[in-house]
Amino acid sequence: MGAFYDTSALLIAQEQAFNEHFFISSVTAAELEHIKTSDSKSGELKYQARKLVRLLDERKDEYTVVVDDTAVRAEVDKHFMPLSNDNLILASACLTSCEIVYSQDLCMRLIGTQVFGLNMQSFERVEDDEVYTGYKQVVMAESEYATFLNQLDDNRFGCLTNEYLICYADIDMEVRECFRWTGEEFVPVYNKQLRSVSMGDKIKPKDEFQRCAIDSLMNNNVTFISGKTGSGKTLLALTAAMHLVDTYKYDRVVIASNPVAVRGVQALGYLPGTVNDKLLSGALGNILTSKFGDRMQVEMLIQQGKIRLLDLAACRGSEIKDNEILFLTEFENVTVDMAKIILSRVSSGAKVFVDGDFVSQTDSHLFTGSNNGMKRCIQAFKGDPLFGYVDLPNIWRSRIAELTEKL
Repeated sequence: MGAFYDTSALLIAQEQAFNEHFFISSVTAAELEHIKTSDSKSGELKYQARKLVRLLDERKDEYTVVVDDTAVRAEVDKHFMPLSNDNLILASACLTSCEIVYSQDLCMRLIGTQVFGLNMQSFERVEDDEVYTGYKQVVMAESEYATFLNQLDDNRFGCLTNEYLICYADIDMEVRECFRWTGEEFVPVYNKQLRSVSMGDKIKPKDEFQRCAIDSLMNNNVTFISGKTGSGKTLLALTAAMHLVDTYKYDRVVIASNPVAVRGVQALGYLPGTVNDKLLSGALGNILTSKFGDRMQVEMLIQQGKIRLLDLAACRGSEIKDNEILFLTEFENVTVDMAKIILSRVSSGAKVFVDGDFVSQTDSHLFTGSNNGMKRCIQAFKGDPLFGYVDLPNIWRSRIAELTEKL
């Protein structure tokens, strides 16, 4: 009884294969090891193989491996087929009590059905419809809200640590209040304007989601903010960082972005000058000058030691110190491995602010799917006491920016 998975189907199924006891061939185990280290395989596929091997190692009692031995090879010979990996896997399935064999390979399914007499199907993943946004939204009547305020230590909505609860009135859908679950109780969010002398203005949150984002920036060691172009994610993160520097809570902001050309646009090639000159001549320079006013202001802050630009290509030997804030902008353009390298440089007393849009702004196939570093960090970090995350759903830059999201 149970299902048998070939390599292609198991890579798709991942943890869903473990819903019941299943079978694999030792040939599949060998193929997974090859995929993990192969230079010819994509980063996404190698990541999926590594994740799957960890699952197989951690849950050894939940599946059976059919070893490629003389009995398997005799089964291949019995059907007058060559000793290929595919045929060895199909022959292994014949020697089990499996009811179904999963494969994403059409030719393998045809051979399995027509030659080996197996019940072959492709595997279809059941996707989780619930997407983590960093907050939950609830509508409360007056009496229900009063009861909630008297029992703030009751996590009745099942919030993760540092997840936000946005409460709306049942009559007019006005925001009653926003709360953050600390792991022990719900506390009201930070409700002050942000002001940065370096940026020359006060920032007032435009909606309840920006309020939650500001609260996370001020209270959590690590904050990720996602949102579409014009949602305010970069402005909030940079203003909060400079506010903390201007008020002497931290010495400087270390700013970095992966200098990837916009998808479909030709890169300009090598640029002259120092590392700072090169970084300021690209997308990072455009982001900073748009927020600080002009390049002269950015260069003055660099000279004053309030900001430092980090070249990600050389970050392996660097360190983000206790008195620094690491601000990673456009973080949708990093792989999982890049994210590990960058974030492992952060000391325990530092803060980390990250912004990006991994849904619609990735500029290379290298950063898509499970290999997207920002997306993977959010999945792995959510619920940790150090971590907060908020997705900003609204666009505030302009009506034109809002219209472009329909394209």
